Amino acid sequence: MATVWPDAIVYQSGTGHGRAPGAFSMPPRDHRHRAPVWFTPRSAVAVLEKTEGEETADPGVTWRAAHWWPGGRRSTPMTRLLTLANIVTLVRMALIPVFVSSVFYQQLPTALIVWVIAGLTDLLDGLLARLLDQPTALGTILDPMADKLLLVTAFVVLSMPRPDFHPIPFWLTTVVISRDVFIVVGAILIFITTGFRQFRPSMLGKLNTLVQLGLITVFLATRIFHRYTEYLPALYYLTFAIAILSGIHYIFHATRLLNEHNIHA
Repeated sequence: MATVWPDAIVYQSGTGHGRAPGAFSMPPRDHRHRAPVWFTPRSAVAVLEKTEGEETADPGVTWRAAHWWPGGRRSTPMTRLLTLANIVTLVRMALIPVFVSSVFYQQLPTALIVWVIAGLTDLLDGLLARLLDQPTALGTILDPMADKLLLVTAFVVLSMPRPDFHPIPFWLTTVVISRDVFIVVGAILIFITTGFRQFRPSMLGKLNTLVQLGLITVFLATRIFHRYTEYLPALYYLTFAIAILSGIHYIFHATRLLNEHNIHA
């Protein structure tokens, strides 16, 4: 449990009182009129958080930055939602109709470029959230939702019969979609019955997403350049196997998360 002082301003501290150089601390009362130190390239002011049980009487007690006010302004609910990472995720979702239109109008080079950009945003949003210390509840929902929408849409569109190239096998698309539906329905049922909602992706789940992104990339490239199409069946079976294994593994993964939650509850 932590106590947050939303009006506190970070001052740069020196050494002493067992603190490391550059640590953040609350200034003594007779120095609180001093101007704050702008200590980040973003010119940000930090809201301070002190964990319960720390000594508050000591003016040299070390505090840690809990939340950021971009540009030195008090953060609002909207700025906390529209973080840079979440905006990147929304861009990925906005690229989905562009990708579908490119495939529909047989502009496969454009579709490949859009797909690669969308895949890079999948890596970028998580990286930005960690580097800028901007994890949000909205982001934990948007990111996997954008991934699923992008992948499911791509598999559906590219598995439709077309005169210009052989599509992705429909049985593979069925397995990919069924796995995601199985996990989503299971998560909803667990939430309804237990109230638990702190689901996290497993390593196999991340691998599954990476393999599917790679398959779509290779599929589009082979259809554009008309080369190496003989390797596609092997990728189909690899994607199928990873989807099945990650789906089964997620049952045990979700069970472990639920058990950990019950232990700490």
